Amino acid sequence: MRKIKAPGEKRDMTTDDLKAFLKTLIDRNGFACLSTDAFEIYSLLPKRRPRNRRMAGALLLTLLNEIPERVREAGWHHRDLCELIHEECLLAEETASELAEIYLEVFSEANYRAWEAQKEQGFAEFCEQDWLISWEDASIWYVQNVHVDCEAQADIVIQVQDMDRIRAALASELQRNPFITAGDILAWFAEKLRNQLSRDFSAYVQAEEYYPPVAEDYEACETAKSFCLEYGFRLISCERDGTTSDYIPNF
Repeated sequence: MRKIKAPGEKRDMTTDDLKAFLKTLIDRNGFACLSTDAFEIYSLLPKRRPRNRRMAGALLLTLLNEIPERVREAGWHHRDLCELIHEECLLAEETASELAEIYLEVFSEANYRAWEAQKEQGFAEFCEQDWLISWEDASIWYVQNVHVDCEAQADIVIQVQDMDRIRAALASELQRNPFITAGDILAWFAEKLRNQLSRDFSAYVQAEEYYPPVAEDYEACETAKSFCLEYGFRLISCERDGTTSDYIPNF
C-alpha cells in the first residue's frame, strides 16, 4: 500500500481530516486497501491524544467489520448507517454518527464520478511513454584462496508495444488498484527486470569453476530483449558496462 501523510499528532483529528485521509487512501490505493490493509491504515493515524486514539480505534473497527463495503451499496441514509455502525462495531452513538457522516461523504456520488474518470489513467499514461530502467549489481567469483569482484550496470529504455499483454501481466494489480499510477507500474516492471538481470549476472559470474568471468562481457541487453519479448515491450536502447577486478586474496 502506498503510504500517505496522516493528520498530525499535535491536534485532535476533525471529521474533515478523516474524510480527506480516507479519500486520499482510495485515490492512491483503490477500494481494496480498506479491507486488506486495515491494520496498516490504523498504524498511519495519530494516537497520542485521547480523541485521536479513540477515532483511530473506531475507524479500525469499521474496517474490520467491512463497513466500507456495505456503504458502497447505494441508498444509505445517515440514520440507517449510524445504526449499522453502532450495532456491528459496538460503538457509542455519537462516534457511530460521526463515522457515518465520514463514510457517506467519502463514498458520495461526486467522488464516485471522479474515481470512474480516474480509473486506469495511470495505465494509459504508462503505455504512452518511453521508460528508463537503470540497473547495477555485483557478484564474486571464488577459486581456492583468491576471488574476483565483478560489477555490471545497464541503462535500458523500453516502450510498450503490446497493450493487451501489458494489461494481462498487470491484471491482478489493476484489479486491486485501478487507480495505480504510471510510476508505480514502472516500478513493478522495473523490479522484475532488475531481478532477472541480477539472477542472470550471478549465474554468468559463477558459470565457470576454474576460469574467471569477464564482467565487461556480460550481455545485459540480451536479458533485456528477452524481458521485452515476454511482457510486450519494445527495446528502444540499452547501454551496458562492467568491471572485473584482479585476483584478490581471500585473507
